[in-house]
Amino acid sequence: MSSLAEVELIRKILQNVNTNLTAEKILSTSLHMIMDTYKFLACSIILVEAERNWFKVAISRGWSHEFVKSFHHKSMDGLVFDSLNSHDPILVRPGDARYLSEGYTFEHQYKSMLALPMGIRGKRVGIFYASSSDPDDFGPEKVSALSDLANICTLVIDHGSLGDQVVTLSNYDNLTNLYSYKYWHEELHREVMRSDKMGSDLSLVEIHLNKFKDYKSMHGHIKGDELLVDVSTIIKGAVGELDIPCREGSKWYVVLVGYDQKAARECAEKILEGINELGTIGDPAVSLCVGVSTYNPGEGEKELIRRVEKALNEARREGPNTCRTE
Repeated sequence: MSSLAEVELIRKILQNVNTNLTAEKILSTSLHMIMDTYKFLACSIILVEAERNWFKVAISRGWSHEFVKSFHHKSMDGLVFDSLNSHDPILVRPGDARYLSEGYTFEHQYKSMLALPMGIRGKRVGIFYASSSDPDDFGPEKVSALSDLANICTLVIDHGSLGDQVVTLSNYDNLTNLYSYKYWHEELHREVMRSDKMGSDLSLVEIHLNKFKDYKSMHGHIKGDELLVDVSTIIKGAVGELDIPCREGSKWYVVLVGYDQKAARECAEKILEGINELGTIGDPAVSLCVGVSTYNPGEGEKELIRRVEKALNEARREGPNTCRTE
């Protein structure tokens, strides 16, 4: 890639910064342009927090949704661990000891792979990943050009973390730190459109905390809030990084991304198991009812919500700590 072409690519990315686009949208567009320009197999930005032993694929091109979901369940080793502990780019080609070793295998069998560290004010915040079918694709000039592009993406992340703070706060429930119902409903709409387009699995879970008003009357508001936090913690522990849980009053709604009916039912039962354990150390009257529904592509979100509410009502009629599927 010529230096002039690199400057043009950077110019296009920076043009998006001076718009009302979110940082996520700018990064998504940027990766799309980088992928088209360099013809990579995959290109991703992985956010990391070493202190929390946490990482997440923020934006990806070339990795399927299902692969990203499985990637999030891996331990922090291999490429992610090595990138956190290196200030230099990681370049892997056939013949390298790390080539296709555990922690360096991805969805596509690449011939060369590059990982660039992304840092803000001396703190590592992410990894810029690119893979190619050409074993000689990452020469010094291209690595230098991609380093510049990774730095631009890092600035976008930093810009977004400042500019999107007010929006971010409105997206979360202050008590439980789960998503707000408004944000959850927006994300449900997006996932339904994705399922319609891609045919990917999608399920919905609705959870009702039984007799919460009686519990709060008996134990007080503080204990009532503590119970809501405890239930929310159990729900967060049962779902994955890509899933979308929210709370509204004494109800919880969870979008399960990539779950078929069997997997969604297993997740619901895991939540009920957690509540049973909570009951043994707290108030034995604490119980839930759960409704589960799996999306049928083309039916629309309103029908999905109607069916999950029907399943929840059937569970409530049956009794405490029951789950029904519609």
